[in-house]
Amino acid sequence: LSIQYFNQVIKAKPWMAEPYFYRAVAKLNLDDFQGAEEDCTLSLERNPFLAQAYYARGIARQSLEKYAGAIEDYTKGLEFKPGDRAMMSNKAIAYVQKKDFTDAEQVFEELIRAHPKQSLGYLTRAAMYLEKGDTAKALSDYDRAIALDSFYAPCYANRALTLYQSGRYAEALKDLDQAIRLNTREPGYYINRGLVRYELNDLRGAMADYDQVIEMDADNRIARFNRGLLRAQEGDVEDTRIHFIGDELIAGYGDGRALGWTGRVMARTRGVDAITFMLTVPRETTAQLAERWQSEVARRSLPGGINRLVVGIGTADVAARISPARSRLSVANILDKAADEHRSCFVVGPPPLPSVNPDATAALSRAVGEVCARRGIPFVDTFEPLRNHEQWMNDVTAAGRDHPGQAGYGLLAWLVLHRGWYEWLGVEQPD
Repeated sequence: LSIQYFNQVIKAKPWMAEPYFYRAVAKLNLDDFQGAEEDCTLSLERNPFLAQAYYARGIARQSLEKYAGAIEDYTKGLEFKPGDRAMMSNKAIAYVQKKDFTDAEQVFEELIRAHPKQSLGYLTRAAMYLEKGDTAKALSDYDRAIALDSFYAPCYANRALTLYQSGRYAEALKDLDQAIRLNTREPGYYINRGLVRYELNDLRGAMADYDQVIEMDADNRIARFNRGLLRAQEGDVEDTRIHFIGDELIAGYGDGRALGWTGRVMARTRGVDAITFMLTVPRETTAQLAERWQSEVARRSLPGGINRLVVGIGTADVAARISPARSRLSVANILDKAADEHRSCFVVGPPPLPSVNPDATAALSRAVGEVCARRGIPFVDTFEPLRNHEQWMNDVTAAGRDHPGQAGYGLLAWLVLHRGWYEWLGVEQPD
């Protein structure tokens, strides 16, 4: 649509430079690099002082592997915008792509002098040193980049790769742990940590990382391939323990069949030879759960095995008038400590109960969902699907208003099974 708009402007005012430039930018966004180059040229014919047009044409030419032309464009653009960080960086990279490392290094030096407090110059120059095979200088630049910006995950992730290639696996693991703490949604970090853990003979940890990637992206071929190789080498994962923690709903309180949603879910789960543990305390708040879960789960965990954690959030926080912010903090503490112990987590939110304030329960559910989303952890929202569900409400009311009966637990199980359970375990969903 933006291209059509600029077509109309160009038709009405063909002497103006800006519409050609903006159409070029739109074409860059569509990966039409040839069209972008042509539009930038038309723009510059009308206004040869438009620095951004040189920059955009440089990007187009660089993408078309016309490195010499791209360097000319960045050089011309820098005449009008001296010290522009993006143009200087792209110019240096174009020299690297030409294998002209001498000129590239000179531009990097200019970039770092112009922007001494920016990590990008060191980060991109480190990549050039790696291209040259100079690992020591690359690591030195990564160290400088981290010193300037200790909250930028790519600095740690890139340094980790260099350490990995140098056989310094323990140091690489520390960097990847930090990169993941800073950005939990980057699959590549987990894949690379899986490779490092494999070299450290932490095969279960490597498997957990590949599982995490597949939870985020079920079609990630690299993670599936690596996990398949690991399973072929070690055999399928039979040493799995699943720990369910939460309140009385985890235990299936009020279910005439004594299954609860957890028993129904496990009955429908195939392909995982797992021992399950129900570690529940009735009417427990998230703060109380955060205090006690680690020691109880630790005693039932298998060293060297796969230890998974299912967190069931009840409505005790609402009854205790605990704010969503405090609940969010407690849940975050649980999930972060579990991540430190390499436990893959799955979280089930609070269901609607007639005896509990619905607005407060909805706020609690949203808070827990936000915590999980930030960490890339599967979350099952049970509140919204069930708040107006006639069968659920009738079942809970008949059971006493503060817990479901058989039908209600069946509905909870259905939601869990159809909201990422099988993907989390890495098994096929039964027909």
